[in-house]
Amino acid sequence: MKLILNKNWKAKIANNDFINSNVPGDIYIDFYKSKHAPNPYIAKNFFLYKKVQENGCVYQTKIKVGKSLLKSHIVNLVFEGIDLFSTIYLNGEEVGKTNNAFLKYVFPVKENLVEEENILEEKMSSTIKYIRQF
Repeated sequence: MKLILNKNWKAKIANNDFINSNVPGDIYIDFYKSKHAPNPYIAKNFFLYKKVQENGCVYQTKIKVGKSLLKSHIVNLVFEGIDLFSTIYLNGEEVGKTNNAFLKYVFPVKENLVEEENILEEKMSSTIKYIRQF
């Protein structure tokens, strides 16, 4: 069984409210479409997105899981494209980390799933903060 998880995502930065988001997508465009910021690709508007660049952001979605999936011997969460530095949580438990946007990531999650609603979160770290360490 395969679940495609590219719908019903939301995103937020810092302690702000969640906004609807597209995955795969572009956080800057999501903020623009939600009327929280101007078009990032016009003039110098990109610099207005410093809060996102400095703080990273959180993506979240809910996954409904039935008994048949829970009976599977192996259940993996597969990312075929994910932003650079992030930590992945399922129902509040860390299930993996990423550190390269061009790799496929596979995380075993059978033990983290519950029947019915599960919350999947990707906490993206600031690349700028990471680079400043060096």
